[in-house]
Amino acid sequence: GDYCTEDTCDSDEGCVFTPIDCDDDDECTEDDCDSETGCTYTTTKCDDYNECTIDTCDCKTGCEYEDVDCDDYDECTEDSCDKENGCEYEDVDCDDYDECTEDNCDPSEGCYTIEVDCDDYSKCTNDYCDKETGCYWEDVDCDDNDPCTVDKCCRTEGCSNTPKKCDDDNPCTWDECNTVTGFCEFTVNDCDDYSLCTNDECDEESGTCIYTEIDCNDDDECTIEFCNPDSGCVFDNVVCEYEECKESTCDPESGCEYTYYDCDDYDSCTDDFCSDDICYNVPIDCDDYDECTEDSCEAGECVHTDVDCDDYDECTYDECDSENGKCYNTPVDCNDYNMCTDESCIEGECEHTKVDCDDYDECTIDDCSVSTGCSHSTRNCNDNDECTDDNCSSVAGCI
Repeated sequence: GDYCTEDTCDSDEGCVFTPIDCDDDDECTEDDCDSETGCTYTTTKCDDYNECTIDTCDCKTGCEYEDVDCDDYDECTEDSCDKENGCEYEDVDCDDYDECTEDNCDPSEGCYTIEVDCDDYSKCTNDYCDKETGCYWEDVDCDDNDPCTVDKCCRTEGCSNTPKKCDDDNPCTWDECNTVTGFCEFTVNDCDDYSLCTNDECDEESGTCIYTEIDCNDDDECTIEFCNPDSGCVFDNVVCEYEECKESTCDPESGCEYTYYDCDDYDSCTDDFCSDDICYNVPIDCDDYDECTEDSCEAGECVHTDVDCDDYDECTYDECDSENGKCYNTPVDCNDYNMCTDESCIEGECEHTKVDCDDYDECTIDDCSVSTGCSHSTRNCNDNDECTDDNCSSVAGCI
């Protein structure tokens, strides 16, 4: 039978199968019927896949979706809801973009700011605050525009301007501060008698000028010394008499001395001499006028070394042309005028190797002529038998 019908019989129509009513008047179920078991009731799935709603079902009205309340009652967060992740809380940005305030947030009141304290507790700075960069401090200007005072600043007391001390404790100077430059100036008492032949000085105890004659004697036999009031000590060099090819020098103890010029160039291959105060070093002439020798001088003797024309090839004749000095390397002639040999030179010896005339063809007769070289004539395969076909194979020969 079918559990999903009510089965009756009508006298006119016969069997009647009326579907049964499975409606349970509950909007939270899906009503159906199974022919084997009868009515079935499946709970309705109200999930809308939205983390921002609370999903419920009312038996009379069906699925209901109520918005999730994400309010965390914190004025320091911005509350929102994401369909996939649910409630999200992002910190409120309390930055007022003013570096002169400290930005804070109170959960009940929200954002508030406190003014930054830039006081560095120093009387040597003026304290300021810039909205973009924050606190900054400028040094107080303690300059009294008097270069003869020492201007400084104390954190607790502020500016002070103390006169410079220019006393050098020397009675031979006049001490003062230059009001333009601020430098101490110590002007030495003028004891100058305008004579460079005296040492002028001031007595540091009494401040009295003292003048002492200078000693111009340099104990040098090579100078004539005297004193000029305008220029001081003068030392004129002694002029030694001239002698040809001699070098004059002056010894401070003995005076003028003369030494022959040393024209020796320490080269035994030159003639060394002096004339008119000029040294001459003339090279020895070793030229033998032979272009096939290299001419040189060694230890005062001429050396004539043959030009090396050796090309280190035993298969050439090496020689030098004495007129132009050029080397000639003539190959050894190994030609035996035989077309049936290959000529070569090995370590100075001629070698003649028989030419290989084999053309690897059995249908030719290979031969060699001294005058013409290799020749290849056709092999005669005629066996004079009319009962055979005469042929030739390049591999097997006559067949």
